[in-house]
Order: sequence, then C-alpha cells, then structure tokens
Amino acid sequence: MPRMFTENYRSQGIDLEALTELTTMIGDDAKADGGRSLMTPAIPEKWEKRYAYHWAEIAHSYDFMESVSPEKIHVNSETHFISSGNWRDLDTSPDYIRSVYWLATLHGMDAGISWFWARDPDGSPEDRLEGALDFFDPGLAPAYAGSVNMQPQIANEVTQVYMDMNSFSEEIMALRHQRRPLRIFHSETSAINKPFHMTDQSDLFESLYFEGFPLGFATEKIIRKQDHSNWDAILVYKTEFVTDAEFDALQSYLDNGGTVLLDGDESLTKNEYGQPRNVTLVAGKGRLRKLKDGSSLQQIDEAALGLVAASMPEMVLTENNGTDFKGCTWRVVKKSRGGFLMNVLNLGKTDAILKVATKEGAAATATDLMTGQKLGSQFALKSTGILLLEIN
Repeated sequence: MPRMFTENYRSQGIDLEALTELTTMIGDDAKADGGRSLMTPAIPEKWEKRYAYHWAEIAHSYDFMESVSPEKIHVNSETHFISSGNWRDLDTSPDYIRSVYWLATLHGMDAGISWFWARDPDGSPEDRLEGALDFFDPGLAPAYAGSVNMQPQIANEVTQVYMDMNSFSEEIMALRHQRRPLRIFHSETSAINKPFHMTDQSDLFESLYFEGFPLGFATEKIIRKQDHSNWDAILVYKTEFVTDAEFDALQSYLDNGGTVLLDGDESLTKNEYGQPRNVTLVAGKGRLRKLKDGSSLQQIDEAALGLVAASMPEMVLTENNGTDFKGCTWRVVKKSRGGFLMNVLNLGKTDAILKVATKEGAAATATDLMTGQKLGSQFALKSTGILLLEIN
C-alpha cells in the first residue's frame, strides 16, 4: 500500500523499499482522489486549491518504487482510481479517468485491475450483491455504489485510453525510461523519527515535479547497489536522522566523485536514536554544496536544478494558467530520426496556455500525435487534458 510510504505514520512496520526489492514484480494498490463528492471531508484538502485531482500518491510512490527496481514489471492489482473507501462519484468525469490512467502508466504502471468489479458474465450483479448481503468483509457491502459497475461511460473511457496508449506504446516507453538526473535522498530512519517527514518530502517532490524531467530517489541501498552514472546529484532535504550506514553511503558516493546538495546544517546530524553525530560530510573527490539553514523551497529547487542543468531537456514548455503555480507536468525525449517527443498532462484546476521553444529560446512547432493537428508554438490545454506531441 503506497500510503504506507507517502503518509507520515510508520507504526505499521512496512518497508516499501525492501518489499519492492523482494518481489518479482512491483505490486501496489495506489489510489487517486477525483475531487469533491458526498464522501469527501467538509473541509477542503490542501491539494484542492491547485489541482483537479489528488495525483501525488501515484507520482511520489511510483517514482520511488521505479527508482528501487527500474526493470521490473509493475502491476496495480487494485487500482483505486475510480472509487475508494474515501472517494466515489456517481458522475465521474471521463477526462479525469483518462488523465489518471495515463499518469500512472507514465510513472511505471504496466497493468491495473480496477476496484470494484462485481458483475457476472451476463452483466448482472454477482450473487454476493443480492439477497442477504452477508459479507465476510464488511468493506464490500458499500463498494458497488459509485464503482465502475454503475458507470458504463467510465468502463468505456478506461478501454479507450488503453487503446490510445497501446497505439503509442513505443513513445510512452521512451518517455518512461528516461534517466532520472536528480535523486531525492530517502531515509526511513528520519521517516520513523519525525512526525511529518513525508509531508516535507512530498512538498519538495511537488516543487520539482513540474520542471520537465522525471524525479528519482536514492537510499543507502540504491547508492550501494546501482550505477552512480544513473544520476547527476543527490538532494538531502530535512533528513536529520540517519543511521551510520546511510551516512557512510553518502560519504562513499562523494569519495567516488558524486555530487550532494545539503539543505543546511541540520540534516544528517543525528543517528537513529537521536544521538548527535560527531562527523560531517566532506567533499572527497566529489562536490558537496551546503545551503544556508532556512533556505526556501524555491532556493533549494534553484540550486538543485543548477546541479543537473546539463541533463535538462533541450525543449522547454512554459505555462500560463492564471495562477502563481504550475499545473502541467511534462517530459521530453529526443527522437532518433530528429525532433522531439513531448508529453503534457494538465493536473491543474484551470485551463493553461502553453508555449514550446528550445532552451535557448528559438521557436519550435508542435503537432498533436493523437489527432495529427498542427498546433504551432502556442496552444491551449484544458484541465485534466493530455497532449502527446511531436516537436520540431
């Protein structure tokens, strides 16, 4: 359950990294929240101010699991994208369905089984939904209402989006298999010791998510086991508690020529018991940059992006959505026969006016691969809209 990773509590003892390493396939039940419904809290959640739906659990947890085991098949055996215990909507938007399945696939999902599907082959509700309703699992009793079983337009949209994605499977896999130049350092030690460690990490992830490249993660195991050329730099953010083994992995990475960005004096200063550490990271053969305590997320992002500038995409997407924050997440890959491939998902609550250009500012033109329509250098994308573009 990815929420065991993305949410703050750790009393369940689940180690998502260990389980991801252990299994032959990555398996999960990641969920999304499609917005306001009769089951959602009266007080709006933080994400509702900016986004059309709650996308973060999928993106955050999938990027972590794909960083741990980048070559494994990834199956969501219970996709809570259509309904969950906390959200369902009898008038779910097909645009939301298309966006959320595209998002999950772009982040690594190879297959998904929808929760909740309870029809017999003739289309009627299966026996357990008729008669006495005597369930072994009380959670099944209300699951039918608001599920895909009651919304043929949603079952249709799931089919349609998979037909489209399979039609462009090579393009999607090229976007998905990009190198992850910037790695966020993850420590379960800090996640266990701090009450809101994952909230801090999620804020950092969100602040870097709309910059045109896939994010990755680094842990002690990833640093020790994987090729360091898979990334340019590791960012350590609000990670006060680390074991000696975690600290030594970062120091070894620096000793071998790696690059580390440290957010200030507090990170890495304590062991798993809260005892002070009497050594600090040194550059060795690598590059160590430490920011001032209290640096803002914007300052940290600017420093991190500067360290991976050589790996930033050659094409740039700029967005005007009428707000002070970004809502379109995008990726770019260079095509072997010239030109570029770009994918854009508008996760924001408002429509966006987009413009493409080279990073030097030269003009570029876009063509919508799914329709063949020539869009030029500037075009609009509605909220929850998707574009798969060829850029020249």
